[in-house]
Amino acid sequence: MYPLAELVGIWMALYDVYTLATDIPFVTESAGEALSLAARKYRGLVDEVIKGGCDDYAILSRSSCGKALKALDAAWSQRGFTSTANLHALSLFDFYKFAGAIWEHHDVALYCPEERRIMILRMNEQDFKAVQRSLVMKTGRLPFLATFMMIRRCELYPAFGRIKRLHSTQIDPNSLKPCQSHAELVSWCAEAFSLGATDFQDRLRGRAHADLTRYIVARFGGGYAFYEPIISSGFVRKAERDRVAPEAYRFILDVEDLTFHAQLPGELLFDPKFFPQHFVGKRAIFFVLLPVGLEVNELLRMPAQLLAVSEMMAPFDTTLAESKGTPASCNLPLISEVRAELEPPRFSFDEFGGFLKAIKPAVSMTYHEGDMVIGDRLEMIRIGGNGEILGWTSPRIKVEYDSILRTFLRRKRMPPNKLMHRT
Repeated sequence: MYPLAELVGIWMALYDVYTLATDIPFVTESAGEALSLAARKYRGLVDEVIKGGCDDYAILSRSSCGKALKALDAAWSQRGFTSTANLHALSLFDFYKFAGAIWEHHDVALYCPEERRIMILRMNEQDFKAVQRSLVMKTGRLPFLATFMMIRRCELYPAFGRIKRLHSTQIDPNSLKPCQSHAELVSWCAEAFSLGATDFQDRLRGRAHADLTRYIVARFGGGYAFYEPIISSGFVRKAERDRVAPEAYRFILDVEDLTFHAQLPGELLFDPKFFPQHFVGKRAIFFVLLPVGLEVNELLRMPAQLLAVSEMMAPFDTTLAESKGTPASCNLPLISEVRAELEPPRFSFDEFGGFLKAIKPAVSMTYHEGDMVIGDRLEMIRIGGNGEILGWTSPRIKVEYDSILRTFLRRKRMPPNKLMHRT
């Protein structure tokens, strides 16, 4: 289970508040006030994301998670949007629809040079396929992978790292120009995301400040996570086919005295001169989306997302300067401090089984290979020992049990006196 999942949920709920309830964000400075006001004013109209975010924010408030709330309020204060007629962007990667999604969609990561920011453009499956069919004829390959493009008529939400499509939004086919190499991809983004070894190690150790406006939110396992885009350099210890996803390559990289795992998807092997094994035993430049809040050993199971790996180039090395951060971000809590507050309570099959039986007496529970398998009417769902949903028979049952697990963990986190007042 992603340790900052609640923070991600609240942040995306605030994005929904900002884009849907347009008369609220301009009169409320507190993130909690905005969520509460939206949930009350638009009762019956707001989506489950806003309702869940409002509930989660209230739980964190009662649980004395002051550092997490400070990070949310600071990021919320940076909200804003701009409408643009022509957006020049470089597509980086398409985060596919994930299993269990309520609706099929794609989250396309785009680098916007004018904003010096990566933003996510969400497209439903039908629109995505239609656009891809029309554009692939121009590029000869998937257009949402390392391709320059111009997008007409859209709205940018830099603090949230999102691009909102409008009914009139379209991609100009004549603007498409595929990147030819990983080196070209790195050089275009280096000015915005370069970090020296010391700063990168701070990210891996959770010592960076929790500035949510630096991150994007994208798919992570069966849910979503914060990612920070970083370009840095390190020593490549290993590059081999991933055992779980054979079309991808698993890289093991050393940055000074820290070793971490990262995965390069097969779709990003577009460079005909790129051979992963060529980098083994050498220093290289890497462009990575680093899951925020994960410890180094956790990246072994859920590796960082590589976007490019390039040979060391002398002119490029001078851009890898130490980032000191802005005065505003230096006043924020550290990611490790936020994670410590949000660390989910210890999950227990016995406790969860009792909780589930109280609200769903008809369910059946069995155990298989150390996991709990729940039969609910004609559906089944599998839960691991850490409370993470590992398998499901339909998107509906996964969404339902996501909500049940969140409620269970909220009750466990709630201080006894607070819980007593709620019952």
